[in-house]
Amino acid sequence: GAIMEQRLANTWHMTVNEKKFIETALASDLRIDGRRPFDYRRLSIKFGRQV
Repeated sequence: GAIMEQRLANTWHMTVNEKKFIETALASDLRIDGRRPFDYRRLSIKFGRQV
């Protein structure tokens, strides 16, 4: 619940360099894997005996 979310929020801190990298990447439409911001990968989900 809310307590777990608060604990997780308190344990994750980004460095200034990490924040700047993310801001620059977003402003440049850059993704590490080379895709554009709204590009996606094909997704296939199979259940049980379909695998």
